[in-house]
Amino acid sequence: MEEIRRLYDTMTPVILEGLGRTYQAGTLLTAGDSPVRETNQAIADRAGLCPGMRVLDAGCGACGPAVDIARHVPGASIEAVTLSPVQAEAGRAHVAACGFGDRVRVTVGDYHHLPFSDDTFEAAYFVESACYSADLESLFRETRRVLKPDGSVYVKDIFLEDRPLSPVETQAFAELNQAYRSEIRSTADYVRALRVAGFTRIRVGDMGVYGNTVFNAAMVRSEGDGPALMSSGEPELTAFGRAHWYPLALQGVTPVHVTDIRAEAPCSTTVVEG
Repeated sequence: MEEIRRLYDTMTPVILEGLGRTYQAGTLLTAGDSPVRETNQAIADRAGLCPGMRVLDAGCGACGPAVDIARHVPGASIEAVTLSPVQAEAGRAHVAACGFGDRVRVTVGDYHHLPFSDDTFEAAYFVESACYSADLESLFRETRRVLKPDGSVYVKDIFLEDRPLSPVETQAFAELNQAYRSEIRSTADYVRALRVAGFTRIRVGDMGVYGNTVFNAAMVRSEGDGPALMSSGEPELTAFGRAHWYPLALQGVTPVHVTDIRAEAPCSTTVVEG
């Protein structure tokens, strides 16, 4: 996790310039004029967040989602956790500027070892952050520890397509994980880890909800009605694009998609082994 912390301490200024306070590859395909805000609101709805809940934002980034969710869900209080002190500073500034300092608190920490007591939260969510965990079973056991009985966990993330890969897809997937220091897995891997951690009623979302139009647009400098092209004919990358580039990044061959998973913590404290 130390490598990931260093990455985001360095990358946060570039991310803020390129995408703003919300750092997500997937935004709603049905979104209107405010795709980022609408996506964050949809995350709150799809996670089942209700007014007055105490909620964990595990891997909060610069708190774009946390602020939008706090605005969308009246009275909800959010404990936002990030590994990166630079992200935390940016997140606290955003929270304060938007007037949510009494409802969103930002903590620097590792989501595998949360600084909260057992049975603290009614809900937890991971917005494209669980993919940095090297041990999903440990991660979701810790999540379950801090959830109240009948609490829920929601994961929106980038997932590996669960099928045989071609050589070029295998190469692109390896390049993606190297570029982002991530450990992207399939939805089946997440379902298995959630079950081992003791979660039940696990539901995997539709693959057609989220797309990467906003993220990809931020990678390429625009000119007129299209991308600016270099003399080679390749798109000219922005600073954000250069920071996220890998050789096959824009070729449409990376075998991943964005979707979500929701699960519930039963009243029983029994944990499945295996």
